Amino acid sequence: MTQVLTVTLNPSIDKTVYIRGFKTGATNYIEKARVDIGGKGINVSKTLVNFFVSNIATGFMSENQVDALDKAGIHGRFYVVDEALRVNTKINDLDTGTVTELNEKGFCIKSEDLTEFIKLYEELCPNAGIVVLSGSIPRGVPDDIYATLIRIAKKKGAKTMLDSHGKPFIHGLKEKPYAIKPNVHELEFVVDKKLKDVNDIIDAVEEIKDCAVLIAVSMGKDGAMFFKEGKLVLAETFPVQSISTIGAGDAMTAAMALSVIKDFDLETTARFATCAGTMTCLKEGSNVCSLEEVMDNISRVGLKFL
Repeated sequence: MTQVLTVTLNPSIDKTVYIRGFKTGATNYIEKARVDIGGKGINVSKTLVNFFVSNIATGFMSENQVDALDKAGIHGRFYVVDEALRVNTKINDLDTGTVTELNEKGFCIKSEDLTEFIKLYEELCPNAGIVVLSGSIPRGVPDDIYATLIRIAKKKGAKTMLDSHGKPFIHGLKEKPYAIKPNVHELEFVVDKKLKDVNDIIDAVEEIKDCAVLIAVSMGKDGAMFFKEGKLVLAETFPVQSISTIGAGDAMTAAMALSVIKDFDLETTARFATCAGTMTCLKEGSNVCSLEEVMDNISRVGLKFL
C-alpha cells in the first residue's frame, strides 16, 4: 500500500480533564482525567493505524516520550531534541459539551536541529506517496517551513496534504499542496474576511481553489465542504452525543489521505472524511475512530451539491 509520512513539528502531551459546569474564575472539580501523546500529525497516524494504512510519523520529539509512541502503536522516526514536550490541557465540560483548550507554545528548535531534521525528512519522504503536514510550528522554526517541506516532497513525487493555520499555512499554500483542510477560522485568516454563512465559505473556497487540488473546509457540527475539479459538495453530519472534539479534524485528514490512496470520487471522500470526524467525537481524550465504525455509519452522512 502507498506509504504515508505524517509530520508533527510541535507534538504535545494532551491532558484532558472532565468537569461538570466549568466556570471561569471559580474552583472546578475534575471528575476524571486522561493523558495521551498528541499533536495533529500524530493523531493522523493514530487514525491511519486504525484504517490499516502503512505510515511513518516524524517531526521533533523529546527522548522521554519515544516509548509513548510505541505504546500508541505508532511507527515513529522522530528527530529527538533535548527539551520537554509541551502540555496541552483540554477542559471538557460534560454539561455543555464544550472544550476549552490551554495550549503551551512548545519547545524552541535550534537552527542546527532544524537542518538535521530536514535531512531526516528528505530520507523518509516517500516516492510517489503521501506526506501529511499538520499543526502548529515550535519556536525557532521559520514560518515558511511547510513551504520548504512541500517543495522537497514534490521533488520526490509525493502528494502533500496541509492542515495548519496562520502564517505557516499561508506560506504553504504558495507551494500548492495536493490537499488542504482548513476549518472556518483558518480559512478566514487566509482570505482576510469574516465568513458568516455557507455562501461566504463558498466564495472563500472559490478564492483559493487554485491553491490545491482537493480542499476540505471543516465546519464542526455543520459538517464540511469539499471541492475538487470544479465540483463543490456539502457533507452534512449526523447527530451524536459528542464526548470530545479533540482529534476529529485529524481523523478527517487521515480519511482524506486514504481517499487519495484509494482514488475515491469527491462524494465518497466527503462522506468518508466527515464520518471519520464525527465518529471521533465519540472518543475520550485524543482517541480516534476505527475503520469499522466509519463504514458502519458512512451512509448517515448526507450530501448537498452546491
